[in-house]
Amino acid sequence: MGEVTDQIIAAYNIILNALPNPVQTLIELFLWSLLIFVSALLIWKFYRSVSKKNILGLNLNKYNKSEHPLFAKILAGVFYLLEYILILPFLIFIWFGAFTLFLILLAENLDVPTILSDLPAISALSNPSLPP
Repeated sequence: MGEVTDQIIAAYNIILNALPNPVQTLIELFLWSLLIFVSALLIWKFYRSVSKKNILGLNLNKYNKSEHPLFAKILAGVFYLLEYILILPFLIFIWFGAFTLFLILLAENLDVPTILSDLPAISALSNPSLPP
């Protein structure tokens, strides 16, 4: 992976050095602007997906076609366990990892154990669906 990256950077430098100085500056400015735009777009999309009140929105009960009351309640319990015990913790783990990565990249002079211990408090305080 490192060799491919080095080759791409070398090719970029060769192409960039062949251009005049003002054009080099414009290309670098455009690429930095594009990088900032894409990262801001990803963070915005990520925030919009995390800040929903109903995070999953699966509504698995629509697949409950049982007419017998006992089987309907058992199937509703199975769907509830599937949605909130299996799927939601996996998504929370993924979001926790993404927030940790954001904090590691943005925070200066903070070690990883401090970030990992402080992140749940930061997430809980910034969640708009929780009561004050």
